[in-house]
Amino acid sequence: MNQLKALVVDDETDIQRIICDELISQNWEAKGVGDGLLALEQLKNEKYDVIISDISMPKMDGLELLREVRKTDKRVVFVLMSAVVTLPLWEGYALGANAFFGKPFPIHDLTRLLVRMQLPARQRWAGAGKKTDEFKISNHIELDNGEISENFSLGSGGMFVNPGSQNAVKDQILSFRVNMPRFVLEGIGMVMWTRRPGNPNLAPGLGIEFLYLEDSCRELVASLVIRSQVKAFIPAGAIVKKIAGES
Repeated sequence: MNQLKALVVDDETDIQRIICDELISQNWEAKGVGDGLLALEQLKNEKYDVIISDISMPKMDGLELLREVRKTDKRVVFVLMSAVVTLPLWEGYALGANAFFGKPFPIHDLTRLLVRMQLPARQRWAGAGKKTDEFKISNHIELDNGEISENFSLGSGGMFVNPGSQNAVKDQILSFRVNMPRFVLEGIGMVMWTRRPGNPNLAPGLGIEFLYLEDSCRELVASLVIRSQVKAFIPAGAIVKKIAGES
């Protein structure tokens, strides 16, 4: 089996070294570069399975690198990391990031995520943990929803949903049931971000990554995602409609 290849992009060489050394110790091939422009040059000549990028860097930051990569490659797993969170998390996920880590973070959390993200969606969402009680579910949301709605949108790895008065918090694991016109979307997910009422541009709601989907909907959702070629891993949600004449 070929080694998996990771590109680590960070202007701090110590961070590069720590991540690369850990991946190499787990039989990955890993290379580090210092900014987004150098990463793009590297990507012209090499194919990578994973890109792990800091956000704040000189010349080209991690978000711009993410935008450039997703123009041509929706396959590669892209992980953002930052010591200071200066952007709403939904922006990174909507641009196509598969995960976000705040520095410092346990390196084994990153490597565990990377192993999981190498699985095809159908396999990832089969959720062996469903049977072994690995998931510690602490909430449940239900929604009756049309396929195109300001309360719901589907990404390649999760969904935006506005459950109304049903509260949830970041990092919470919950079960969900969304009644669609043609099928029921049902499973278990983790809340990756929350947005409360008051944002002038986007509707309130939750960004949920799928951890498990029921057999009855898993294949259909995977097929929908593949056919649509959606860029967002988790969509940012609906744009708030402004009243005519409102600035």
